[in-house]
Amino acid sequence: MTENEFVIRAAMNKEYLPLMHEMKNLVLMIEVKAKAGTKIRELPKNLCFVIDKSASMEGTKINLAKATMKETIRTLSPSDLVSVVAFSDEVSTVLEPGPIKDKELLMNKIEQIGLGSQTNLYSGIETGLHQLRKNAGKDRLNKMYILTDGVANVGKTAADDFREIALQAKEYGISVDTFGIGAEYNEDILNAISGNSMGEWVHISEIPDIDKKVMGHVTKLKNVIYSSPTLKLVPVNCTGIRDIKRATPSVQEITNINRDGDIVTFPIGDIDTSESQTFYMRIDTKPVSKAGRHPVLNIEIEGNPNSMIPKNAIWTDDIDKLKQENAELRFWDSFTKIAQTAIKNPNDKKVEEHLTKLKEEFGKDRSLAPYVMRAETTIRDGHTNTVIKETKYKFSRIQKEG
Repeated sequence: MTENEFVIRAAMNKEYLPLMHEMKNLVLMIEVKAKAGTKIRELPKNLCFVIDKSASMEGTKINLAKATMKETIRTLSPSDLVSVVAFSDEVSTVLEPGPIKDKELLMNKIEQIGLGSQTNLYSGIETGLHQLRKNAGKDRLNKMYILTDGVANVGKTAADDFREIALQAKEYGISVDTFGIGAEYNEDILNAISGNSMGEWVHISEIPDIDKKVMGHVTKLKNVIYSSPTLKLVPVNCTGIRDIKRATPSVQEITNINRDGDIVTFPIGDIDTSESQTFYMRIDTKPVSKAGRHPVLNIEIEGNPNSMIPKNAIWTDDIDKLKQENAELRFWDSFTKIAQTAIKNPNDKKVEEHLTKLKEEFGKDRSLAPYVMRAETTIRDGHTNTVIKETKYKFSRIQKEG
């Protein structure tokens, strides 16, 4: 990894701040992405497949899960490390972690996985985590794949339990991707696992999904240039950082935040060449007595001092400049909040209330009106993450380095 392989960009909803005033609830956006033209040097992989073999997976579901695993393994290099764990009411290790010496033998072992009875998803994840930790390291891409219909009914079954083990996995530098098989899996549990480990949640309902979604997912896996990074925020003229949320590639509240005095660090997803990650947060600034451009805080990937950039603002007593605001960034911040509410509960009455306010505030802006309409339609249709990605690209021009 060199200093030129990724970039960090930042923007605030107010460029100009008043002299000698503490400003609260400013919106800060941070984007992390691979630098354009980055040459991919594929990272060695340490993968564990955790497959649900409970009775509810009988028939099409178990066949979809096996096919997904096989298609992924076919793309791996012989030196990549792979392990396989299967769970029902009990957990078994189908394959201990090691290089793929014989893919056909591995395919046969996967095909021979039989059905059990109930679903101890939590213990399956625990065992998979144990297998991955044997070889986990900064020099590898460490990832768990869970393939399940997500109906946990043995052992720990609460979403909070899965949230905690996902946070634990991320602390070890392991992200967890969840593949929801069929149409009746528990979305809350799979979202808690993937979101809190900075992994992805993929829906597989039929054989064509494997070609389209899984292979696209594998391509992204090969494009990773930095595994399990941590974002570090060092305040300068800043007194508070809070309400940290990820907006792309999916909406997720960041909960595994570490604070060392004023310094804030939190893990982010693997950096790859196919898409960027965008984070929003609230910040408070200190009063500044001298007019001019001053740093608000410094942003870097922890452990990579060459990545550090300052996010600056301009303190001024010019009233006209103080009236300027970044409407696009305020729109994005408002929309992200609505999307989070809609994802948690599409029927929440607050969603309609917030959409109405969004239209009132931004609907008359000629440049934003089409995106207000698009946001409204897509949220009501239940495709929130899609519009988030589309809207994000619209505002890429405002993501300037401090």
